[in-house]
Amino acid sequence: ETPLPGDTLMGFGKHYYRTYEYVRQNEWNYCKWALEHKDPTNALKCFVEYCRSNDQLQWELLPATSSASSDMSTSAAQRVCRRLLGGGFLAEHLNSSEPVAAASIERERELEWAAEMAAAEYNDMICDRCQGALPGSGLVSHEECMCERCYHCEQPLNDAEAYEPASDGNVYCFDCRPDSDEEVEAEVEVDGRDGRTAPRA
Repeated sequence: ETPLPGDTLMGFGKHYYRTYEYVRQNEWNYCKWALEHKDPTNALKCFVEYCRSNDQLQWELLPATSSASSDMSTSAAQRVCRRLLGGGFLAEHLNSSEPVAAASIERERELEWAAEMAAAEYNDMICDRCQGALPGSGLVSHEECMCERCYHCEQPLNDAEAYEPASDGNVYCFDCRPDSDEEVEAEVEVDGRDGRTAPRA
């Protein structure tokens, strides 16, 4: 990169003649090493002070298991994300063995919430009596459900819908069950394939 007037240049080490700003934005490992150095030289101290005092980068890190993120607003997490990831720092450095940015924790919470919502939607689609029938899963799809189904809509019947068969010999859910035997006779026709009766469309 070409230094601009007023840029402070590194006068030492492997980043010699690069600007402080370039190193700060592009060399995560070096910045981390410099900040944690126990006995820095005067030149290195100047670089560390530049990193710490720069308004565009605050070294705000939280432990990976911290619950502090629950108290942080989304905007605060976004600010930390912009400072860390927007400055050229790669997300791969923010793994479970290192401190992670508040924004990473916020993103993880969003993914967990989305997974819970998806599970809830799936749960609404399954038969009440079959939950937990598959070992370890707690959920059974309609295709795997062994409960009796409504003859008309083919949805599994729950305990509250444990009807006696209607006069046509079929079992219906609350929504599909005919109100009377006369209605059954008026709405069904013989299905020649298996001899069962089927409601007319």
